[in-house]
Amino acid sequence: PVFGNGVHLLPVGEAIGKVLRILITVDFAIRSNGDLLEAWDLYKNVVKGRLKGYREDEKMNEEYESFERLLVQLDFTLINSRSFLTAIEQNFDPHAYYSSYYSEGEQQQRTHRSGGRGGGSVDGGSN
Repeated sequence: PVFGNGVHLLPVGEAIGKVLRILITVDFAIRSNGDLLEAWDLYKNVVKGRLKGYREDEKMNEEYESFERLLVQLDFTLINSRSFLTAIEQNFDPHAYYSSYYSEGEQQQRTHRSGGRGGGSVDGGSN
């Protein structure tokens, strides 16, 4: 067994369902809050201006680069209401354990059906 003997998957599935519902709720709350989106744009512009100044002075160090990457990730996932999509579109097979499960022709069909993303689940769905 993949998860070990005595592991019940129903509670795991229920917990994952609750977390996904929370992500959908967060996405909706952010998307529907115009003041938050406006404030985020203002904050982002201020931070970009400060970071641009550091770049021009060649004072940009690893902390600022890390902070900038964090802002980009936050903007892409949370502010653009993509928390739920980001959670479900993860690569759950990072080492491609199941890639050899399909023949080359089946793999091409799966890639075509998934819009070129390649898929990754055993049942033929996308990641």
